[in-house]
Order: sequence, then C-alpha cells, then structure tokens
Amino acid sequence: MSTPEKHNARQFDLAGVDAFNLAGEVQAAPQPAKHEAEQFPLTIPAPAPSYHDKARAMHKAGDRAWLPVTQAFYWEMLNVLPPIYAGPWWAVSEPWKHEAGNAVYLWFSERRTSEARAWQCRMATVPEIVAELKSRRPGQDVKVLL
Repeated sequence: MSTPEKHNARQFDLAGVDAFNLAGEVQAAPQPAKHEAEQFPLTIPAPAPSYHDKARAMHKAGDRAWLPVTQAFYWEMLNVLPPIYAGPWWAVSEPWKHEAGNAVYLWFSERRTSEARAWQCRMATVPEIVAELKSRRPGQDVKVLL
C-alpha cells in the first residue's frame, strides 16, 4: 500500500486552474498579482518651461537679451543639427519661424572670463545677429556660414 510519504508531496499551482492539496481538498487558484502600473498609476508632472520656450517668449515680447543656459543644454543643441556660424556665435540650423522673410534661429554664445564660463541663447534672425556683432566689433567683417 502506498502512503502519502512515499509519493512526491509537491503541490503544483497552475494559474487559473484549481489545485488539490495532499488531503484532497480543493484550493482556489491564486489571483494574479496586479501589474505595477495598476498598483502605482503613472502621473507625469507638467514639464518646466524649456530654454526654447523662454527664448521664444522673450522674442515675442520684443526682448532681445541673452538668456543664460546650462553647459549641458549648450552642447546638446550643438550636437542636434549642423550649426550656422556668425563670428563667434552659432545657431541651430532649423529655424523656429520666419519674420519679414528672415528665418528666426536659436542662437548661442559662450562667454569666457578668467574666473568662469557662461553659456547663453536667444532667438534672432541672421541680420539681427550680424548687426549686433558689428556693433560689438566696429570695423570688422562678420562672416556667416550657412
């Protein structure tokens, strides 16, 4: 005669199938665990305004000041598309919009002093940038490489 000790006493739980214990009692199938997304609903916070948004808002308001940016953003934008160069400054080569027949680009500048470096950006057209560079460097030609 066989006794329960001589048989394999392992219990098998199959998803969706009732299981029997050694005493022959029916056990309810285990409930599947909730997916992590159901347990912790995803809430995405509204993103902080980007440098693009800030520069666009400044441009729309007529503010032509340079906006300080991080070094990471400066280098990220330099690696996005081939840049347009005007003197020591450069722009992302995809324009934001067109004004009076001129494309408005996001321009970048790196300022170096003996103590620190600063990176900045602003929206401007090529003629605006050329005029600003000429006012800062009288008598020097400004070459634009598109």
